[in-house]
Amino acid sequence: GILVSTSAVFPANADVSDGNALPEGAAQFGRVLRTKEDLALIAKRVSTSATDMDKKEWDGVSQFLRRVYALSEDMKSMSSGFSEADKKTRAA
Repeated sequence: GILVSTSAVFPANADVSDGNALPEGAAQFGRVLRTKEDLALIAKRVSTSATDMDKKEWDGVSQFLRRVYALSEDMKSMSSGFSEADKKTRAA
């Protein structure tokens, strides 16, 4: 089965200038990329083996979908620098 991490990731107290943390934009981008990769794995698992999944695995999928929803703030922040024309092109 697919193991879905259900724990939230909280940044440690770090200062970008100390070199031990990513700038916020880079951290947001990393979260979006990781979630996109996880989404592809989970979609494949659900589409090919949904009947084999137990309650614990379905609960993990539910928690992952909440994480995807929460990621919308990162996506909004990242897209704030795009023009309206760019947003429409990227959404297509």
